[in-house]
Amino acid sequence: MSIPDDLTDAPIHVLAPLVASRQVSAGEIFQAHAARIEASDGKLGALADFWFDAAARAARRADMLLSDGCYLGTLHGIPLGLKDNLMVAGRSSAAGSAALAGRPDDRTATVAERLQKAGAVLLGKLHMVEFAAGAWGTNARLGTPWNPWHETIHHAPGGSSSGAGVAVAARLMPAAIGTDTGGSIRVPASFNGVVGLKPSNGAVSNYGVIPSSRRLDIVGPLCRSVEDAGLIHAAISGPDPLDADTAGFPWRDPLRRLKKPVRGMRVGMVAADQLPGVREDVYAAFRAAASAFEDLGIHVEEVSLPRSPAEYSRAAAIIIRSECYTNFAELIDGPGEALDPVIRARLRKGALTPVGDLVRALESRRPQRAEMQAFLSDYDAVILPTTPMTSVPLEEIDEDDGSIVDLTRMANHLGLCALSIPCGFTESGLPHSLQIVGRPFEEERVLQLAWAYEQATPWHLRRSPFPPA
Repeated sequence: MSIPDDLTDAPIHVLAPLVASRQVSAGEIFQAHAARIEASDGKLGALADFWFDAAARAARRADMLLSDGCYLGTLHGIPLGLKDNLMVAGRSSAAGSAALAGRPDDRTATVAERLQKAGAVLLGKLHMVEFAAGAWGTNARLGTPWNPWHETIHHAPGGSSSGAGVAVAARLMPAAIGTDTGGSIRVPASFNGVVGLKPSNGAVSNYGVIPSSRRLDIVGPLCRSVEDAGLIHAAISGPDPLDADTAGFPWRDPLRRLKKPVRGMRVGMVAADQLPGVREDVYAAFRAAASAFEDLGIHVEEVSLPRSPAEYSRAAAIIIRSECYTNFAELIDGPGEALDPVIRARLRKGALTPVGDLVRALESRRPQRAEMQAFLSDYDAVILPTTPMTSVPLEEIDEDDGSIVDLTRMANHLGLCALSIPCGFTESGLPHSLQIVGRPFEEERVLQLAWAYEQATPWHLRRSPFPPA
């Protein structure tokens, strides 16, 4: 295999065999990405904390293991970043809040531990929306990362895994780990033109993750290719005795169907009347993606979901704001100016939510999950846009507009798996994104469909204009 001219352009599935064959060292890969971080992150603002010395040591350790004949797998020597709500003992996890900054973690998240055991080189923490309580990606106190698809105007990076989306799109790292409560992996993946996988709830441990909503939170990867998403999901998923929500869900190989033929598979395309508010150009890109599926021999049928995505979104919103308020009530109701007033006001609504509304929202999940499971029994997946619009300049953001997650919260509310993948670009060069949603614990089908689409289209080959190569 030939060595790429620029190692920061290579996805994990290209880097991994080069490391395994010792054509490229983990140290070389780390240094290439470290140089890019040091040259560009001053403007991008993706990293909250860059662990240069520790990451350099981890890369050297990875090379030493290889020299002794010990190869830990496809993530061996691969640099990755963590969203700033995943704990690492001895480090600080601020969850995007100045109020929590500087407090050392007393534990390591299971996901971080599994990545380290797989040989990954952890580069540091990535910026996020305060308490993960926002989908535009803004952070008034600690800074809003710069969407790299526009060089001169600061556009929304998407949230709440804002730094993760920017870091991957700008090639500061091959992949990053985010969390998704209502779209917090898929929205930044959409706005930054990368792949984002939201696993099924219960497929990945939340131990050591500062919670937003325990019932809806899930950890997953942001990457530059579908195969990379599968590689990372394989490493971090599976039962964890430290997280009871993972009990009873055995590990399944998400890559087992990846490159198998998709001809004859069935996909439901969500009907236009269930997609109110979707911008015309976004819908056009979505229809073009559906046509590409048909060209692959996939049977695509326009469908109406049992309920509209917006209805699922409203129920999820009640659960999220109520649980997020409970998790941070002392800070939200306390004195001081550390918190962003917009976030404080947003989460205080959780304290005002009538108990009956919360109970109804929680009780709706089980019958609605069964209803959706029955509906999906006729399809391998359903497709819809990831977001109703593409990224906008910061000055145009309406922080009270929650419609940005109306198409993504459904997967969290119902425990489904979902993947966001680039499906085009606007005339001004901003990414469009397609969302592929599958049955619980059938990530392999979603990845199979996404990989086939990715190979048939050129969108994953586009590179953000900033920073320049």
